[in-house]
Formats: sequence, structure tokens, C-alpha cells
Amino acid sequence: MARVVYSEEFRIEAVKQVTKNGYSINCQTQR
Repeated sequence: MARVVYSEEFRIEAVKQVTKNGYSINCQTQR
């Protein structure tokens, strides 16, 4: 369960970083 919560938090942080950087992480995730 902790892993899921961590993943969610990490994902949110990643999205924030991506938005700040101004580039889409989807391209990287798809690969």
C-alpha cells in the first residue's frame, strides 16, 4: 500500500516538475 501512495506522490511531484520545465513527460513515459 505504501508503494502506491509513494507512487502517487512521486507522480504528482513529477507532473509539477514537468509543468515547471514546460515539457511533456508523456513522451518519456510512453517509451
